[in-house]
Amino acid sequence: MLQHKVGLPADFSEYNISGEALQMVIPAVMKDPAALNFPMPPELIAAIGQRVVPLPVK
Repeated sequence: MLQHKVGLPADFSEYNISGEALQMVIPAVMKDPAALNFPMPPELIAAIGQRVVPLPVK
């Protein structure tokens, strides 16, 4: 995979992103200028976030 060839991690777990920070990503993504042409529902953004930032179940 290209991400491995260029030294990128498989996910963002090494960045220690909290669940609270991940929730702040949703409105930020929805406000991004690209969202005008490629809108995504909050549920999809959250699902993608869960894939790249695996959070432990509390």
